[in-house]
Amino acid sequence: MDNTELMSAIQARLELSDAAFDKSRERISQILTDTQDQFLIKLKGAATTVPDELGFVVRGVVVKRFNRFKNEGMSSYGQEGQSISYETDDFAEFEDDYQQWIDDHAEDSADKHKIRFLNPYAIRKSGG
Repeated sequence: MDNTELMSAIQARLELSDAAFDKSRERISQILTDTQDQFLIKLKGAATTVPDELGFVVRGVVVKRFNRFKNEGMSSYGQEGQSISYETDDFAEFEDDYQQWIDDHAEDSADKHKIRFLNPYAIRKSGG
């Protein structure tokens, strides 16, 4: 899924009108870029771009981060019986999903990045 499709999906999830979305487009775009970069680190080299089948993780995290704008980093807040707190890891609820993807694709990824050295002294001539 390219960023244009992601932005459209994020707009739908946030239920923003075109005018409201355009007003926040730059902020959402920056949140999207940061989220993709962080998610690739969590994928531990198993992918160089966010796989389409894991796009839901990026969309979910972007929506979380957008919705808590100006309250970023808040761990707890209480007033008149109302309480607000945030997870320390925005990706935590998706960890089982992306870890399963890593496990399913680890063999493919590992084979692509293996370096093998041959020992020229270990090769024996036969029939000698």
